[in-house]
Order: sequence, then structure tokens, then C-alpha cells
Amino acid sequence: MRKFALLAAVAAAAVATPAAAEDEGGEFRAEVRGGVIWVEDFSEATLGAAVGYDFDLGETAFAGVELSGDKILVEGADVLIGTT
Repeated sequence: MRKFALLAAVAAAAVATPAAAEDEGGEFRAEVRGGVIWVEDFSEATLGAAVGYDFDLGETAFAGVELSGDKILVEGADVLIGTT
């Protein structure tokens, strides 16, 4: 299981990239991510995805919104939905 979790994390890092649609006022983005959770003697892989939009506030600042979903890869685990 740890080999799978490591492979998932590396693959997710390689896939995370901004979306192609872009204009002067901001930028859409999408990402896929993976990881591993550890709790005492238990470890399991996680997988998630997010989409968002970043608003350009000048040369040194931006603000954005994001919707994400993450899941621990075990049977019966729910998808956790988040917004920022």
C-alpha cells in the first residue's frame, strides 16, 4: 500500500498544472493531488481534485475562489468537499 501511495503522490504532483484558459482579469486553474495519511499504526492513500479562479489584483497580489474534493482511498470513506 505504501508503494501505491508514493506513486499516487508523485503522479499527482506531475499532473498539477494551471488550466489553459486565461485572460487579462484572471485565470482558471485545475489540479489533481494525492498523498498519504498516518494515524498511529494506520496509513492510507488519499486522492483529490480542485478547480478555482484567481483574480488579478495588480503585479504583486491576487485573490481567488476554489472548490475541492478529497477522499481517503478506503471502502466506505466519504468525499470531503471544501471551498475557499
